[in-house]
Amino acid sequence: MKTAIPKPSKQSIIREARDYVMIAIGMILYGIGWTVFLLPNDITTGGVPGIASIVYWATGFPVQYTYFSINFFLLLLALKLLGMKFCIKTIFGVFTLTFFLSVIQKLTAGFGLLHDQPFMACVIGASFCGGGIGVAFSANGSTGGTDIIAAIINKYRDITLGRVVLICDMIIISSSYFVLKDWEKVVYGFVTLYICSFVLDQVVNSARQSVQFFIISNKYEEIGRHINEYPHRGVTIINATGFYTGREVKMLFVLAKKRESPIIFRLIKDIDPNAFVSQSAVIGVYGEGFDHIKVKKKGNETPILRNMKFRPTPNLLTGIFMGIFSLTTFNVMAEKAVKPYWQDVQVVEVNKEYPRTSFMTYNNRADALSGKFERSKYYRLLNGTWKFYFVDSYKKLPDNITAPNTNTDSWNDIQVPGNWEVQGHGIAIYTNHGYEFKPRNPQPPALPEANPVGVYRRDIDIPTDWDGRDIYLHLAGAKSGVYVYINGQEVGYSEDSKNPAEFLINNYVKPGKNVLTVKIFRWSTGSYLECQDFWRMSGIERDVYLYSQPKAALKDFRVKSTLDDSYKNGIFSLNVDLRNHEKAATNLTLVYELLDAQGKVISTEEKTAYIPSDEVRTLSFDKKLADVNTWTSEHPNLYKLLMTVKENGKINEIIPFNVGFRRIEIKPIEQKAANGKPYVCLFINGQPLKLKGVNIHEHNPSTGHYVTEELMRRDFELMKQHNLNSVRLCHYPQDRRFYELCDEYGLYVYDEANVESHGMYYDLRKGGSLGNNPEWLKPHMDRTINMFERNKNYPSVTFWSLGNEAGNGYNFYQTYLWLKEADKELMNRPVNYERAQWEWNSDMYVPQYPGANWLENTGKNGSDRPVAPSEYAHAMGNSTGNLWGQWQAIYKYPNLQGGYIWDWVDQGLLQKDENGREYWAYGGDFGVDAPSDGNFLCNGLVNPDRGPHPAMAEVKYVHQNVGFEAVDAAAGIFKITNRFYFTNLKKYQIHYNVLANGKTIKGGKVSLDIAPQASKKFTVPINGLKAQPGVEYFVNFSVTSTEPEPLIPTGYEIAYDQFQLPIQAEKAIYKANGPALKTTTQGDELIVSSSKVNFVFNKNSGLVTSYKVDGTEYFKDGFGIQPNFWRAPNDNDYGNGAPKRLQIWKQSSKNFHVTDATMTTENKVVSLHVTYLLAAGNLYVVTYKIYPNGVVNVNAKFTSTDMQATETEVSEATRMATFTPGSDAARKAASKLEVPRIGVRFRLPAQMNNVQYFGRGPEENYIDRNHGTLVGVYKTTADKMYFNYVRPQENGHHTDTRWIALSPAKGNGLVLVADSTIGFNALRNSIEDFDSEEALPHPYQWNNFSPEEVANHDENAARNVLRRMHHVNDIVPRDFVEVCVDMKPQGVGGYDSWGARPEPFHQIPANRDYHWGFTLVPVRSANQANEAAKYDYR
Repeated sequence: MKTAIPKPSKQSIIREARDYVMIAIGMILYGIGWTVFLLPNDITTGGVPGIASIVYWATGFPVQYTYFSINFFLLLLALKLLGMKFCIKTIFGVFTLTFFLSVIQKLTAGFGLLHDQPFMACVIGASFCGGGIGVAFSANGSTGGTDIIAAIINKYRDITLGRVVLICDMIIISSSYFVLKDWEKVVYGFVTLYICSFVLDQVVNSARQSVQFFIISNKYEEIGRHINEYPHRGVTIINATGFYTGREVKMLFVLAKKRESPIIFRLIKDIDPNAFVSQSAVIGVYGEGFDHIKVKKKGNETPILRNMKFRPTPNLLTGIFMGIFSLTTFNVMAEKAVKPYWQDVQVVEVNKEYPRTSFMTYNNRADALSGKFERSKYYRLLNGTWKFYFVDSYKKLPDNITAPNTNTDSWNDIQVPGNWEVQGHGIAIYTNHGYEFKPRNPQPPALPEANPVGVYRRDIDIPTDWDGRDIYLHLAGAKSGVYVYINGQEVGYSEDSKNPAEFLINNYVKPGKNVLTVKIFRWSTGSYLECQDFWRMSGIERDVYLYSQPKAALKDFRVKSTLDDSYKNGIFSLNVDLRNHEKAATNLTLVYELLDAQGKVISTEEKTAYIPSDEVRTLSFDKKLADVNTWTSEHPNLYKLLMTVKENGKINEIIPFNVGFRRIEIKPIEQKAANGKPYVCLFINGQPLKLKGVNIHEHNPSTGHYVTEELMRRDFELMKQHNLNSVRLCHYPQDRRFYELCDEYGLYVYDEANVESHGMYYDLRKGGSLGNNPEWLKPHMDRTINMFERNKNYPSVTFWSLGNEAGNGYNFYQTYLWLKEADKELMNRPVNYERAQWEWNSDMYVPQYPGANWLENTGKNGSDRPVAPSEYAHAMGNSTGNLWGQWQAIYKYPNLQGGYIWDWVDQGLLQKDENGREYWAYGGDFGVDAPSDGNFLCNGLVNPDRGPHPAMAEVKYVHQNVGFEAVDAAAGIFKITNRFYFTNLKKYQIHYNVLANGKTIKGGKVSLDIAPQASKKFTVPINGLKAQPGVEYFVNFSVTSTEPEPLIPTGYEIAYDQFQLPIQAEKAIYKANGPALKTTTQGDELIVSSSKVNFVFNKNSGLVTSYKVDGTEYFKDGFGIQPNFWRAPNDNDYGNGAPKRLQIWKQSSKNFHVTDATMTTENKVVSLHVTYLLAAGNLYVVTYKIYPNGVVNVNAKFTSTDMQATETEVSEATRMATFTPGSDAARKAASKLEVPRIGVRFRLPAQMNNVQYFGRGPEENYIDRNHGTLVGVYKTTADKMYFNYVRPQENGHHTDTRWIALSPAKGNGLVLVADSTIGFNALRNSIEDFDSEEALPHPYQWNNFSPEEVANHDENAARNVLRRMHHVNDIVPRDFVEVCVDMKPQGVGGYDSWGARPEPFHQIPANRDYHWGFTLVPVRSANQANEAAKYDYR
């Protein structure tokens, strides 16, 4: 029975017609490429056209005839062997091309296209040919020729079609040499073949690429039916269940061509706009109805060949093509075809080991228990002197630079670790936001062509007893694109500069001496994620070492050491990965022991695993432990974990690690906020503690980023002694020893991934933040994984951070989800990210630079998660104002859980000037016109040498764990609060002292049993204290340690406070006798004199030019008392524009305009009244009350800038000068301003260097930063009152001062007694010495972010806006002591350093009246100061 042949449908006829049209178009394109571009330029192509070309060059016989003749024979053969179905469209294609070849040649006769540019002709011709073949193939056509030969051979031999075609084409192209006698033309032929194949592949893939759809919709039946109808695709219905919801749904699966995607999407949208649709590419589809590359014949059957792609693919050709191409002048192009690692975003490492916990292997228990790497016989530290070769551009590197036989005699020596820029190679650059290589308009992943490279080299010796072991090279940190070579062989590559790179080097080393070479590119694509606010420097920054493990050994482990709900009992679990690199399977036994601080084993277990060769097996252990000693910052109790790996009963290795039991949670509490919702808090070991933190960068003033263990310990010592309990790693993971020391000393670590792309800012659109660019997901994820895998087991690691200032978006959503999943079964630590702000991918809200008001409002109103600013209290220069105001809110509200001060250390680099004087360099000090953000990297609480800033006193006080409050000071009743969370105060000694004018008159000490977070009242015995003129009483508290704590010795003061008692008597009115004073006027000078006293005021200069008593002249060189409203701007002042905005007060502090000066005498006392009309338009009225014995009371009145003529009592001369249109305008402008300070200044001879004062000290202090300094009597010298901020600025001030005594070593001194309290500076330098604008001839801190900025340094625009390049070596003590006496200066500020001003209550508004004063009392000894303070001199 015959099977009926179905009648072709209309749609199939249309499809067939379309195919023939497309084949014709393809043949025309091929003909153009061949005869217009290739043939005239003597470039051979493959296949039958190549043969026809050779015949043409040899004989002149037209190519179309040769092409047709060969194909005619082959088609006859194909008809016989392969059948009509295969041949029909091939016949059409051959006839079409033959016809159009003649037409094309006639139309282009006389044209000479690209005859002098054979390479371009090759590229364009090959593109036409490849495109034409691709179009034909997509329509199921063929050009015949070698395609037919391949099909015939494939029928009888199992040889792939592509290989047959490739061999044929290579033979044909190579044969062209015998006619053309030009190897260059042969190479062009291979180039043509490669390009043609590439274009063909692109065309065919774009036409044939399959995609798959997964569709979830309630209207699945209607959608499926329509897809069946058009575009005629099958639909599979799958029963599916949601993993989280458990809900059953119907899911459609559809396979289609990519070109049909828009049709399917539009169809789904029209039917169900709410449908869930997932589309993904399909790598390959095999089955009826789709492309078949080859189906093997069965028995005698003819193979089924549909839509064959007979041309060789680019993958097949690349190896051959590159080999031939490299022998020619086109080798440069071949190299460009594959990006080097350092330029490829997707290459983050090559041949690097997967990150793991940093541990060391030991062969005996004693060494393992020490935990010191250097005690392992399988550890070799490679730090020290290496050879070094540097070029400022990678293109200048010699070709053989990494060869082991390269002579290094001419190379430099370099210390490893240590950045090469601080060792004389290249330029250290500092920028804050921008990329140092492209501060403006960066275009990732583009990098500079002038990319410096440093090549390190040294010999390494492999110990003989390491034979048969796995040997690893460990680079703890190197920046940025790092290539590793051993004996000239490339080992691998890494570019995450702040995480270790480990390489297994067994296959690269030999016994004995080997040559290790490390080639580092200063910048790589990884640099786009390393835009942190610190020195941009390069090279090996951390330890380099070798270590070895047995072939069968521990690979990694994961420790869970948390607590149950009682927070007393430990939950311990250990998962150990064991790997086997031996050739045969083996049994490995893991024995773990957990030892307490006394070395007692509290838990142990062993298990064995069978491990096949080259595989990994995991052993798991679980144990509950009663009454463990928990790990906290207050009590960092550690247990020692020992893991012993045995093979066949023999110990392979012992690995130690520290374990701490702690539990970290975020949960609501019962207390509700003003919003009616419960506060949500962070808990550690069940307590909602406060994070008293600081940010830390790696910085060493001598080596750059390499920080020694000794320097780490010094940092931690200062932190612990100043009551800091947490550290945020900004903005990268630290060295291994850093974490180990935090474990030991007790610091909560906020660990942060090495991710910051601040220079791209935060725009989520393409071209903006890399955090939302999926092309950059891999490097984001790689750095996150590197951080987690190495640091997952450290007890101190309390938080994870996704990075810093890198925008938010897709990549950070993914890294957040990865971290949450990875840590879920371990410690389940919070994952934070500051740029997420209130988005879902941050478990805490960690904003930057909030003020006290914001904290108060957020605390009051509550939040859906804990709040802890990741950066706040910007400590740049003389800063950290109102820290106590911020912490008053933090202590008050449970959801405010502390924060991290920015930052720990000023990043100055130690340098010497031409005179040998040391100074700390900052941005802009290196190179010429280098991009720079100046001294903005000097934001520390400590100087580069770790000398604490004066603000550290405030930091210590604010964070102290004991609080004091006066309940009834008159009765001596105080409340003492234990702010610890895990420590009873009975552990400490509480000292109390009652002081009269700074001298202790009674005291005692107690030990109080106050539980954590509890309070208790305490009464200080103050009975018997009598009010006396000039005597003030204070109660001082001091809390000291009674036993050593981590980094805190016995007897160390951990907390303190002070309260003034309300016991005071009125001062006696001062009366004095002495020779009668006479008053005279000589020109501009008003003189008050006697045989004992000479006091001279100059009306023209506005200065008191002489003050002489008993033959002692107190003022130096006539620089006597004068008005002063200016201070040297600090960094916060520059940030908020004060130097320019408040410039009128600098002008008001010089070139004085005295409108009135008169003298009167009453009761033997002369009053000299001086009125100054200030540049601000208001008045400063100073009255000098001169007593016969030489005592002078100075009384000053600052009139409001809002003063009115009718309300101001002044002389007519002053009125006429003051109320003028010019002065009125000045006053109106100034009334909106604050005044930097209100005071006077004068200079004393340098001999009067000794300073004693009764006020706040000993550290400098200001009205917004003086809670940490106590009122007392302090002795010092003027030269020691200077503080050497990296960039000179206002310094050395003291508030709440009662009196100051300045005196020489021998001779008369001078006491200044305050009418109430005053502030003062007494320094061996002038205000101008510290004023950046006066620091000539130093240039301004130009940014130089673009060539245009470099070319346009506008001095006028920079004046009083930019700081100058001013350094500590510019400050040299003068031959005078300049004393500034103030009613008060404004606060230093410190919420941030780029706009924030001091709080309004720490400012001095200009539109108010102020009265203040003090008295000069000549004395024979500074010890007379208390006596002088008993009187009222007004």
